[in-house]
Amino acid sequence: MMADVADSLCRSWLPLHGGRSKAVGRYDSEPSINDLGWLADRDPTDAAFQSLDQSQAVGSLPPSKAEWAILQDYIWLSKFTDSPEVVLNYLTQHGIKDGVMQTVDIVQKTYPSGSKVSLSLEGDGESDEEWLVVHVAANAAWDEAFNIYDQLVDSWIKSVPMPTQHRIHITYSAR
Repeated sequence: MMADVADSLCRSWLPLHGGRSKAVGRYDSEPSINDLGWLADRDPTDAAFQSLDQSQAVGSLPPSKAEWAILQDYIWLSKFTDSPEVVLNYLTQHGIKDGVMQTVDIVQKTYPSGSKVSLSLEGDGESDEEWLVVHVAANAAWDEAFNIYDQLVDSWIKSVPMPTQHRIHITYSAR
């Protein structure tokens, strides 16, 4: 089964890449999520898809390290959003991917198990301002969720740099 998924992955890889040369396997510029159109047809929650790694690529020219990094980011984001391509484009455009990963890690360590994290983009209808919302559906009562949020913000401010914080909004709800 794994070999079939990997073979399918590589066979679908090359035809969808306009800037990639079969001979050298390089892009004219660094690859982005837009170069990975084939991902839209994949189920990122499929265990076989998630466990693919570069050593399992068979058939055509295997993806580059940069392409695999994008794939890993896409899979990670798909755990938290229904729009991983859109979110990944935003994170890449603004250089905040590491800060968002830190934020999600802090949220998951701070809130009780069973809490759910989701990511979405929101914007101000009156300006061009846009930000990433990290929403926590806390597995806690309102007063406990509020106290945990205070702890979260303290850790977050110490861990994530200010320019990145400006692009991330953290919200929560409780049971």
